[in-house]
Amino acid sequence: MKNKPGCSWEACVFRLWVKLVPTWFGPEVKADIVTLFESRLEECSARRLARVRLLLCSMADAAWHGIGSWIDGNGHGRKRQPATKARRAGGGLESVLQDIRFAARTLRKRPLFTAIAVGALRLGIGGMTAMFSIVDGVLIRDLRYRDPEKLVNIWMAFPSNRDGEDPLDNSWDAVDVRAVDYMNFRDRASTLSSVAAFWEAWGEGEAAVTGDGQPEALSVFEVSANLFETLGVQPILGRVFLPEEVTPEGDPARVAILSFEIWQRRFAGSRDVLSQQIHLNGISFDIVGVLPEGFRLANKPFEKLPNAEAVDDGLRDVWIPLGITGCFYNCSHFLQLVGRLAPSVSVEQTRVELQALTTPNAPEWAPDMLARVAQTKQTITRGFGTPLSIHLAAAAVLMLIACTNVTGLLIGEAPGRQHELAVRSALGASRSRIVSLLLTESVLLSMMGATLGVVLAWLGTDALAAIAPRCRAPKR
Repeated sequence: MKNKPGCSWEACVFRLWVKLVPTWFGPEVKADIVTLFESRLEECSARRLARVRLLLCSMADAAWHGIGSWIDGNGHGRKRQPATKARRAGGGLESVLQDIRFAARTLRKRPLFTAIAVGALRLGIGGMTAMFSIVDGVLIRDLRYRDPEKLVNIWMAFPSNRDGEDPLDNSWDAVDVRAVDYMNFRDRASTLSSVAAFWEAWGEGEAAVTGDGQPEALSVFEVSANLFETLGVQPILGRVFLPEEVTPEGDPARVAILSFEIWQRRFAGSRDVLSQQIHLNGISFDIVGVLPEGFRLANKPFEKLPNAEAVDDGLRDVWIPLGITGCFYNCSHFLQLVGRLAPSVSVEQTRVELQALTTPNAPEWAPDMLARVAQTKQTITRGFGTPLSIHLAAAAVLMLIACTNVTGLLIGEAPGRQHELAVRSALGASRSRIVSLLLTESVLLSMMGATLGVVLAWLGTDALAAIAPRCRAPKR
């Protein structure tokens, strides 16, 4: 058995809503509105969704007509104007649609004004959106690793050969690490919970792949077994390398992990890829895993790719176990290191400890060899924070100028529309109706500018990404 409408929670909420909404309705009118709602509620079905929908629609309708009557009264105790046919017809969804149609016709009759206003908004919104997209991707958004603030990059430095001030910009302050130092850091550093190594396979980073499909050159990295664990990255298919598959000396196991992109392109995204092999430079590797889409690991900060203008974006096609043999172990600087800080440890503490571990192993020709440690995000975004912040501020100023110009255009158009608004008022249009019409025109103008601005931002972001390599900007 249904409750009486007057006792239902919907009726109580609506009665309170009518009391709170500012209106020029008298108590009798408010009582009639509540009575009408209760009668409609009684006729409504027992389904909760239908009753809630009726309540929300009635609250919106009461607010629309109530606030309109309050605006019409101008808040100074003036008597309400007699309700005319034109005023009774306005309100609700029909009134909004009428305002939109009329606003569209008005803007169409003023093509020059509309074109200038929309163009200004398009430039302001497009420029601001495009620049914020770049800033968000480079400076704000976290790297796609677990606890990225704990990740650090490790290099060696030779101060006697330095010819600049910035330790991350000078090539002699970002030298690859020897295998013996890597082993020392990995086994003895207490400020790092883990240290991983990687380098370009076969010294060139490219391998010819043969077998099924067209032959092509793929980029290949040799990595230590704990690299993906250090980064906090899990494969979407299969597993990572096992410790026994990556030996400190000798030949590592012939296994490989594929990037998501190569898995899709050469293996059509087949889940049977784990039972297949990939042939690199004539050597067969068993495929044991597939990495997440878009996984990146830059080789060096701002390093250019061989024979190209582009900066290394960190994308690699195949990952194989790291092998260290012969002279590579003692003398060659060829490894890139990434580490994860231990809990409650700072970058400076890690640098001091690694320096102490490096000094006993410093070669005779470089007694001043130093250890360099920097947060991974700082490594990627260094040199771009200040310029991007300046560009974002400039885009915000451009947005402000665009809004100011449009406001000036609207104010300049106001005197020419006094006659039109006076005629509308004489024909019975209330102040709320006129205000609603003007707001609809402004909203429609803003939506047109925003739509074109989003398109411009989309194209602008792609253009900035396309020229980023020449500007040495990182991709993420």
